Amino acid sequence: HEAALAAANRRLEVARAAGLPVDVAEARVHRGQALWTLGRYAEARAELEGVVAEAAAEAQDGPARQLEPQALRLLGVIAHETGYLAEAEAYIRRALASAHASGDVRGEATLTTNLGNVMTDLGRKEAALAAYAQALEACRRVGGREGEAIAWVNIGLVRTHLGDLTGAEEALRASQALCVELGLRRVEGYVLHGFGLLAAWRGDVVEARRRFEESVRLRLSLGNRHAAADALVALGSLEV
Repeated sequence: HEAALAAANRRLEVARAAGLPVDVAEARVHRGQALWTLGRYAEARAELEGVVAEAAAEAQDGPARQLEPQALRLLGVIAHETGYLAEAEAYIRRALASAHASGDVRGEATLTTNLGNVMTDLGRKEAALAAYAQALEACRRVGGREGEAIAWVNIGLVRTHLGDLTGAEEALRASQALCVELGLRRVEGYVLHGFGLLAAWRGDVVEARRRFEESVRLRLSLGNRHAAADALVALGSLEV
């Protein structure tokens, strides 16, 4: 991460010296992203908000305008991670409107997933479900099959919390089929977690424990300790 920041700083310096405004804006977004991954949120926000401010002052085809959706998305992610959910929603909706206006379907797929995550944390389950359904459709339009698998997992999790257990199982099985076909081991860990949650909602503690344990083992084998910790928390809740 430090190397990524150093690379972004060098790129920004070169772009400014060469008078390349598009490269300057892109380097600033990359610098903001690198600062974010290092947990330097205030600095990241300042860099990204600078790009957004410049975009607002430019013509429609200005260099910062081209990078504005990326900057807005990152600002939304940072706001989400730091607990400012209403702010996160506002940033992501602005980025989504920009992506839609420019015909960036891949961007729409990413942003509707981000929006669904925020809606989930806000407790707005129906809105989250609608956002994940939009992400699924966008992924299908661009052939993003891994994104499709992720969308199905998210749909399954929300349907479980809404009490639509049959619909949840259908969604999780759709994701599982894609994971098997494409070898998506990371996504499979989330699918197993989803099946564990579904079993818990059905009152089948034995099946829930089995699924959560499978999820923990797979995620640890892939080095995904944060996700494995989530599954361990779910396992612990079965003991209460």
